[in-house]
Amino acid sequence: MLFPLDHVEKYLAGIFRPLERDAATLRWSDHGGQSALRVEALNTGDGELVISEVVTLTHRSTEYSGLSARACAELNRYAAMGVLMSGESNAQGLWISKIGIAAADCSAAERLYAPLLCGQATIMGWHSQCLARGRYQMDPGQSPVAGGNEPARVQQAEFAALQAMSNREGLVSSLQPGSYTVQFPWPDAVAPGSTSLLGIRSTEPHSLYGQGVLTTLELPLSLQQNRAPELVDQLNRWELGHPALPPLLGAWCVGQRAPAFVSFVPTLLCVPGLVAGLAAWARGRHDRVCQWIEREGIR
Repeated sequence: MLFPLDHVEKYLAGIFRPLERDAATLRWSDHGGQSALRVEALNTGDGELVISEVVTLTHRSTEYSGLSARACAELNRYAAMGVLMSGESNAQGLWISKIGIAAADCSAAERLYAPLLCGQATIMGWHSQCLARGRYQMDPGQSPVAGGNEPARVQQAEFAALQAMSNREGLVSSLQPGSYTVQFPWPDAVAPGSTSLLGIRSTEPHSLYGQGVLTTLELPLSLQQNRAPELVDQLNRWELGHPALPPLLGAWCVGQRAPAFVSFVPTLLCVPGLVAGLAAWARGRHDRVCQWIEREGIR
């Protein structure tokens, strides 16, 4: 097993009691709902990338019964490292994070994926309950994650390294204290002259968690407001169905200006290598979304 499930079990058992394990699945109760972390062995290919394992972290709560896709599209603006999905009819809504792990990702599984999923496990139930009860903003000191008033542990040199890579690729980018933005061009066959806009910032706090690293990837789609929720719901379900896509540690939502993927990592969970990983995942997500948009014929 590439994912260090034994270590994750030991960590989560110190927080959630009782915590049950059945083979490669952990289960526990949290804030009135039920959470689970599951590691599934796979051997599925996507081009040159072969995914060996998929790790999913879920939280179900009766407070989300009968939730619509439109409501999810709005609530996911407040996403941290997971996505809220609506269920069928009156079925419970589902919070979920997903990571596909390739054989060459053993080091990343231990040093990056596991810490992020452990962090998400500690906040998912609380986050779910806050949004279900209309609590969209609060003192970060009340969140389950300490350090909400402390700046994210991200060096400006990390952002500068991202811009240097962008420059080598000939991409338009900008660098400010605590932030990096870059434009990814779309294929002419899909949206000629258009670009997606990626921003990674340690200067914009989350309304629930305070300081951390915010990532946004905005798509150049001018959809009518009544169609946007349908699109982001399709995007989230598409991501869940494809193990070889970048880690789903965030959510597609109806952004302020365009359909966007948002992710927020609180300060305490900003592990080494995070910023480089966020940038790589966003670039991969952009490339795959371009293919999906072209295949679906969406304009």
